[in-house]
Amino acid sequence: MRTSSAARQFAAWTPLAALLIVLLPALAAAQEPAAPAVSAPDKPERFLALDIFGGYVRGYLTIETPGTGEEPTKSRGEGGEFGATILFGKRWLGIKSTVGGATLLEVPTWQVTVGPQVSIGKANARWLAHALIGIAGTSGVTPSRSSAVGLVGVGVDLWILRLQGDYVMLNLEGLPKNYPRAFVGVVVPLCFRACEDYYEPISFGK
Repeated sequence: MRTSSAARQFAAWTPLAALLIVLLPALAAAQEPAAPAVSAPDKPERFLALDIFGGYVRGYLTIETPGTGEEPTKSRGEGGEFGATILFGKRWLGIKSTVGGATLLEVPTWQVTVGPQVSIGKANARWLAHALIGIAGTSGVTPSRSSAVGLVGVGVDLWILRLQGDYVMLNLEGLPKNYPRAFVGVVVPLCFRACEDYYEPISFGK
């Protein structure tokens, strides 16, 4: 009788044990945290920077007097220039714009230019070159005159110091048409996106 009772209890519990054996792995799996969904890779940020600069300009003028037999005379023009260069996507390529004024042969002049700039190096040590075009004019004289103007030049940035040389192509009546000039000023490089190692210190050796 005892054996028969034990057999009946075993038979009664067997289906429940089998059900638990089947359900326990499923319950355990349900308690595990879900695997994170695979997200699309983020697009890399595009480089964005802005250089703001300003400084002193000195032009070296040659005044010729055709037909007189006299040697050309030398003169200097002085003034200032301010501007900015925006760099987007490429660290070595930017769009530069300038606004400046100078007194040439005692005639006040102004000019506005824009054009591409290329550079090699980091923000605190780099070579640069540009080719700019724009418009120039006289002010404070009658009649006022204006003309197209072009500049090609090279320079170097060392921390916040900028040294630059340009060749100016001008066509204002009564003033030298072409002359070299020097620029000494300050540049403030500002970086807004993808700035990794853009301000990396200058290394003179390991």
